[in-house]
Amino acid sequence: MNLLYQRIYIFLFLFLFANFANAASINESQIVIDADKFEYFGGAENGKVIATGHVEASQETQKVFAEFMEYDFKKDILLAKDKVKILEQQGYIIEADKVILTDKLRLGSIYNFTVLFPDKSTLKGNFAQKSSESFSKIDKGYYTSCEICQGKSPIWNITATSTEYNDEEKHVTYKNAVLNYYGVPVFYTPRFSHYTNKAKRRSGFLVPEYGGSGYLGTAVKIPYYFNIAPNQDATLKLITTSKRKQALEGEYRLLTLQGQIDTKGSMASTEKYTPPVGQSNPNHGIRYHYNSKANLAIADNKNIGWNINNTSDKNYLRDYRYGEEDFLMSRVYNNSFQENGYYEVQAQTFQNLRPDNNPMYQTPIVMPLFESKHKLHRFSDGSSWNFDSNLLKIHRYNGPDSNRFSIKNKWEKKSLLDAGHEFKFFTSLRNDIYYYQNAPVNNKSHYTGTTSRTIPEAGLDWSYPLLRRFDSTNVVVSPLVGAVATPYSHYNNKVFSEDSGNISELTDGNLFSPSQYTGIDLIENTPRVSYGVKAMVYYKDYLNANALFGQLYRLKPSEEISGSSNEHLSDYVGRFKLDFNDTAVTSYQYTIDKENFSNKKNELETTLKYEIVYVTTSMIYYRDDQITNQIKNRREIYLETGINDYKGISASVNARKNFSSKNDNPGLQMDPNGFISMGGKVKYVNDCITYSANVNRDFTKNYSKKGDTIYWFSVALKNIS
Repeated sequence: MNLLYQRIYIFLFLFLFANFANAASINESQIVIDADKFEYFGGAENGKVIATGHVEASQETQKVFAEFMEYDFKKDILLAKDKVKILEQQGYIIEADKVILTDKLRLGSIYNFTVLFPDKSTLKGNFAQKSSESFSKIDKGYYTSCEICQGKSPIWNITATSTEYNDEEKHVTYKNAVLNYYGVPVFYTPRFSHYTNKAKRRSGFLVPEYGGSGYLGTAVKIPYYFNIAPNQDATLKLITTSKRKQALEGEYRLLTLQGQIDTKGSMASTEKYTPPVGQSNPNHGIRYHYNSKANLAIADNKNIGWNINNTSDKNYLRDYRYGEEDFLMSRVYNNSFQENGYYEVQAQTFQNLRPDNNPMYQTPIVMPLFESKHKLHRFSDGSSWNFDSNLLKIHRYNGPDSNRFSIKNKWEKKSLLDAGHEFKFFTSLRNDIYYYQNAPVNNKSHYTGTTSRTIPEAGLDWSYPLLRRFDSTNVVVSPLVGAVATPYSHYNNKVFSEDSGNISELTDGNLFSPSQYTGIDLIENTPRVSYGVKAMVYYKDYLNANALFGQLYRLKPSEEISGSSNEHLSDYVGRFKLDFNDTAVTSYQYTIDKENFSNKKNELETTLKYEIVYVTTSMIYYRDDQITNQIKNRREIYLETGINDYKGISASVNARKNFSSKNDNPGLQMDPNGFISMGGKVKYVNDCITYSANVNRDFTKNYSKKGDTIYWFSVALKNIS
């Protein structure tokens, strides 16, 4: 028969060899064969058919192309050769010199083949044998996930004397495997295995990290991933160091219908650890830290959760670069939010990690702390009755114990006049009861007993927004006034401040708050008035700017807030924020001296973005003997710049520098050039490999800690690592 593109129909199974392509299960279906020429030999029971020319065999999900194809009906053998090409519906392409298939085309052999996957990875072999539905064996295997260019070696590839593939588990095993980098052998292993990118989540080794620091020496992190269940997993890292022996780092994650639990930690031996003078070795010869976080919804608008932190000694977090905190706080809470308010009850503990001689555990235990705020009733005139309550118990192993119960009734009303004036009125009555043990109150250094106070207050807030439109620009200017009247009394002499500190700083954030103190222990026991102006500018989606400027007047001066026991007026405070469509964002907070209008406190943050490039800066500049974080006239600048995904490259560098004078802070220890820290990181991702590295130099030091440099880098191979 010599007809052009004659067609023959046979009922067969089309076999797509090399199930590395993760093909769908084969089902019996009709095969259509087109060819330039067909020849038939024998009968239907024991004969064969030969197709030549441009042969195309197609099924529902696959197509096979060849110059020659022969099928033996009796032996159930299909032979395809000469420019064999197999296309699969999911995008896999197989090219081979010859294919022999049997057992209804489910099993067979393939010679000198190449498999190109949709992600451009490539598998090659001299010969492959499929001996079962899910198992294949390849001689002289070659694999790379890099795109292969003519005449060039890929960035990496794996060669092996033999390769086995389990299609059911999507698992590949190599024997006598060699990893080649740009064609140069760099690593040999007698046996190596990995899952394909189509495999389900599995346990196994992850990408190792290499690095170290002055404290650790050279270090290697080898992570192992545990696939415990669909909703939970864990990672364990073995850390081997040249100076501190081994350490372990781990993380466990659990996802439930109520929320997520994430627990992580680490541990190391004390064998190579010498504690600072005045501190003892941790118990049981183990240094450690752990952190567990959770937020779980137990019912509608009801939650429980925790954030628990603990460490074995003051220096462990800094030594192993897990944190720089001065205190570790642990918190367990339960809260509920209703339509008319909320409540929260919690317990807190602390660990002192400051580099001093104070013990770690000489810190308060807060159990419980209960707070609630509810709107109990709304009156017909629009006003409302609010009720707040607070219960606090603090215990110290060596120091004062405090017990506090506070309730507050508050009447509040908001009014908007036709002319645009906005008013808010309130009156409140608060009652506090304290019970102390060994507390410095009531003119005694170790008072034990009960004290109470009643605090009435009344207040008025007024604003008058003025709107002006200029084409597409909206400008809103609002003068603001807030007045609060509290009768003068020695409220603060009767309490030991637990949650208010001893000094409250006036800022743009609390200028119009009822109290400039944090917490509720300390009371501003004088009438006071806040006044200022707020402005906002909007221009389409391109510009969003806002500013605030104001001042506070007290009938009775406050040295902590006004800066002088004789001054009724505070310094001027304000802020300014400018946002140009997220490409240029500037935020500036300041304090201006009320006498000479000099800048006393300045905090500036700026971020500039242009396509893939960004620059971020922040500056702190204090003067006139201002003290923050125990640093007088603090002056500090931070700069970071980098690029995001430029031809696969992301990189950044950063530095933080202190300009504070050593004359103002003789005990301040830092780098001779004033640097606090500097560092950088880079990541390069291409079609088949990822390089990442970061380095950071910490110049800060104290009596138990020196400056140090820490660095880590890793290399991940696509579909392998």
